[in-house]
Amino acid sequence: MNLIFTLVSLVICDQISASPKFFDYLDGIESLEANFLQEITDQDGVVLETSQGSLKIKKPNKYKWVYFSPIEQEIVSNGDKIWIHDPELEQVVVRDTLDSDPNMLDFIFEDPRVIEKTYSIKPLLEEGEVEEKFLLIHLEEASAIFEKAYVSFKNRIIDEVHVITGVDRTLKIRLKGVRKNTEIRAQEFEFVPSKGTDVVRELTPQ
Repeated sequence: MNLIFTLVSLVICDQISASPKFFDYLDGIESLEANFLQEITDQDGVVLETSQGSLKIKKPNKYKWVYFSPIEQEIVSNGDKIWIHDPELEQVVVRDTLDSDPNMLDFIFEDPRVIEKTYSIKPLLEEGEVEEKFLLIHLEEASAIFEKAYVSFKNRIIDEVHVITGVDRTLKIRLKGVRKNTEIRAQEFEFVPSKGTDVVRELTPQ
């Protein structure tokens, strides 16, 4: 599979007409749960790393990524702190959240005005396809955690995200079993280390 998307017929439309439709698909999402398949590929599309797991996201700025394979790991944030738990090492790293923390699905909950100040948004339309895709390109005058991303929707539900993380690396996240606006307990976004877990506290950069 090509690094980006294999498009049979590609039409790039004006970003002004694109943005309302893009935000319309994201409108009204207060929380989201899904299983995911994550891949990192090189510039030739060769898969370098594959992982699977589940995620939970809730406004404002709360998320929980649980990796099942190839190794177990949890990344949890309550909006103020982040816990990165490695069960095999019996260790959890704790630090304050930063604006640059790379939660690649943050845009789901951002104010449309904030996103439009950071990215230009263009639709990528495939003839004969019900799936809709959008291209987000970082505006030079704004700070951002990625330069370019491709976001896909299927039946108006977010389905896939491709993030260009460097010159020769692409992060692909495919979502399955997406559930919007489910009741997620606040405790899901807190982490309490079990007995015997080594707690490492990182200092916040000044």
